[in-house]
Amino acid sequence: MKNLRKITYLLILTMCLVLFSVCCIKHDWQEATCEEPETCSKCGKTRGEELGHDWEKATCEKPKTCKICGETKGKELGHDWIEATCESPKTCKRCDKTEGEPLEHEWTFATVNEPKHCINCGKTEGDPVSVEMISMDDITGGGWDYVCAYEDSIVCAKQKGNEVKAGFYDYNGAVLNEISYSIANANSWSYTMPSDINNKIGLQTTLFDRNDNGTIRLYDPRGNELKDIDIKYPFSYSYMYLSRVADDQRYLAEVNAENNQIAYWLDTETLELIDAKKQNHVLWGIDYDYDASRYSYITRMINGGMSGFFVGDADETHWGYLDDDQNEIAMYKDATEFNIYGYALVSNDGNSYDIIDKDFNVVGENVIQGEGAYLRSGNSPVFAVKTASGYKDLLVK
Repeated sequence: MKNLRKITYLLILTMCLVLFSVCCIKHDWQEATCEEPETCSKCGKTRGEELGHDWEKATCEKPKTCKICGETKGKELGHDWIEATCESPKTCKRCDKTEGEPLEHEWTFATVNEPKHCINCGKTEGDPVSVEMISMDDITGGGWDYVCAYEDSIVCAKQKGNEVKAGFYDYNGAVLNEISYSIANANSWSYTMPSDINNKIGLQTTLFDRNDNGTIRLYDPRGNELKDIDIKYPFSYSYMYLSRVADDQRYLAEVNAENNQIAYWLDTETLELIDAKKQNHVLWGIDYDYDASRYSYITRMINGGMSGFFVGDADETHWGYLDDDQNEIAMYKDATEFNIYGYALVSNDGNSYDIIDKDFNVVGENVIQGEGAYLRSGNSPVFAVKTASGYKDLLVK
């Protein structure tokens, strides 16, 4: 009987051990995934449901992708490119991603008929070349000894006996300013319109008294007085004037016309006179080494961004342009210097004049007929053209 009890006890103990080996006292639940519910890591029991995939649409560079588990389906869409333009790089229609750089505009030059435009995209910029026939006499009333055209004004001067006068006009004929005064001696006063590169000085006058004391007066192109400068020279009633721009574009030269001696350099930025002995410059058009067998005339160009020389050939039958190294660029039957806007008049037959830009593109064909042409003044927008009926002025900008 005792043996039977022991056997029964052992059987019950064995069954409990077996039950405890296959059942969890406490589940260790793993979070549900897109494809599986929560699951006990110990016993494999599950509860609830799988999450299901949360799909994110395919993009140009990624296939359809589950936000939760990262599983992918299919392929990426691929970029749908719009080719680069002059103003935008290569761009995807779908995602706006860009690649590379915009193309550069390929500009045509402006002409008298149309503004410059890009041959790739058709964009236009600026205005056509403006060509206007004007009459300097009509604008200023005429009767002046000298007339000089500036960017937005016309400066005139005259002397009658001991009376001197200067007038300043805009291109509509409005009077901007007038200057007049009496002088002690008709030979003691001189003037020039120096046309400096910065369009700052429009008129310079020099006046000496009987004691050789002098005064230089500087005016801007609209007639506003810039500065008075007292000077003294060791010679009486010298005819003094400011020369054209020197080889350093910042300076103008105060020259004695009797002996062409440079007395002072005028600094066009500070408007201070500097002793010529302290400046190592020469006048443009003077002291140049050039081939005199080929050219009878040579002068530096200062206008319109055109660097180089304006020349006449040995017989003065052709006129044209050299680069800074005096290599010939182009020669014509007749030609002018470039104006402040970078245009010149040229003629292949000495009669019909075309407009060229500073790159020597013909921007206007046969704009005027004439027997000769020149730039009105050193820093001018206006050309004077000699025609059968007299000189005509052409404003080109």
